[in-house]
Amino acid sequence: MEPSPAKTLDRDPGQRLADPFLQIREGESTNEAMTQTQKIYALGGVVQLKKFTLDSFPPKLTLYELTQPPQPGMPMPTYTTSDDPDWVASGHTFMAYGYVVHVLQYLPNASVDTQGRQWVSTDTQGEAVVEVNITTPDGSEGSTWLSAGNDAMGIPGDNIRIDDRHVIRLQESPAREYRSTLLLSRFGQPTEERILKVNHPVRFGAWTLYQSSYQLDPHGNSSIIQAVYDPSIPVVFTGLICIVIGTFLALWRPKNLSQPKSVGEMS
Repeated sequence: MEPSPAKTLDRDPGQRLADPFLQIREGESTNEAMTQTQKIYALGGVVQLKKFTLDSFPPKLTLYELTQPPQPGMPMPTYTTSDDPDWVASGHTFMAYGYVVHVLQYLPNASVDTQGRQWVSTDTQGEAVVEVNITTPDGSEGSTWLSAGNDAMGIPGDNIRIDDRHVIRLQESPAREYRSTLLLSRFGQPTEERILKVNHPVRFGAWTLYQSSYQLDPHGNSSIIQAVYDPSIPVVFTGLICIVIGTFLALWRPKNLSQPKSVGEMS
């Protein structure tokens, strides 16, 4: 048995329901799921995205050394790279090609202040940035800020040229975990708050919700959730409960119904 479409849509009755999805922006809600072919199904309740959280690994530094400048017919220069094997952290030191890069500050989530002058930590989705002090092979020193950018939000990272042959970059950090804080309500029942994570689905009536992906946006992050319909699960749970209750009743014996007495014992 499949859920009834929320709208009148063409569908082959013998076709298995393709797993629909929900794309919800923070603070918004929906009571429908939609397939890639624009088929919409009612969820039997309301799903609201209270908050979306993205935790990332710290980024890594990379130093580029120019090995061949641009040539006629080859507009792009050729570089070799040296990647820092460790995650950045305040106080961390990275050495490559005779350069010493010392991390003065690391801000995992930052944005430029209202005056546009310096990086500050922020609670909203921002960029990972570091302030580094660079010592060249001849002993010269200088400091600068590096931003890893944010590909999902269309923000490029910084490529800072140290000299004619060397460029330093802060690589964007990969996602470690992303999760959705959901508010679920069905048929007038009290609203329930649940955390949805990868490999930790949430049951919602006859639907199972899976954290699939996300979309970052300066105006509000969105969570992309896969919805799998399986009406048999509540029936299975009910059957298991009945089995447990039946087993308990079969093993339970009241004390006054122990062994029956013989006629002689009764007199």
